[in-house]
Amino acid sequence: MYYPTENEVINAVVSKLKSFHFKVLSTCNTKERGIDIISEKDNYKLLIEAKGGTSSKENTKKYGVPFDRNQAKTHISVAILKTMELITKYKDQPEYIFGIALPYEKNHLEFIERVKYTLNELGIVIFWVKREEVTIENSNLIEGIMNEMIDEAQILQEFKCFLRKKDLKETSVKDDISRINMMKKRNIIYSKGEDYARELLYNSGLSRSTIVSCLRVCRYYKEYLEQKVK
Repeated sequence: MYYPTENEVINAVVSKLKSFHFKVLSTCNTKERGIDIISEKDNYKLLIEAKGGTSSKENTKKYGVPFDRNQAKTHISVAILKTMELITKYKDQPEYIFGIALPYEKNHLEFIERVKYTLNELGIVIFWVKREEVTIENSNLIEGIMNEMIDEAQILQEFKCFLRKKDLKETSVKDDISRINMMKKRNIIYSKGEDYARELLYNSGLSRSTIVSCLRVCRYYKEYLEQKVK
């Protein structure tokens, strides 16, 4: 079993994010206060709270010794509290996404499993740090957004093909892509669906006809995601 320090967890997740073409704005090591990882891509900002599996203090007896079950429980509790504080702070800013990074070991796995349903409902992404890789566990709410982050250009190309199969004219397809860009500029995450976007669009100052068209694009995008997983 691998027991990385908190700093090693942070470094591993940063490398993973960079492979997804994120820009890492800042990190905090164990001697600093603040959000452990702040990164961004396109219109999204990802804030991550990290915890390790052993002490980061190299010149102590605890260094390299795995945290026990109670310590793991405490660390996860603190990480969840900090993440919920961030969710509350940025509740009116839908471009923010929240995550927790942890070592992939039995105690952390057990305690996350106990609250997984609630974490999923809150849209919190879990980054599991293993010896050779970082795996990402995220809720259905955020899955479309993560896919979009990984390669938005490719996904938009696939979405264009989906629209063409609906027998839309090429000018209509281009107009729909322009509406996606219009929503992104207003920090409206079209991939979250029609119900989510409706109130934000009506408060955006756009004309009624434009809003109706944007909502139709959200509906089409949901259909595209649904057929993609079949």
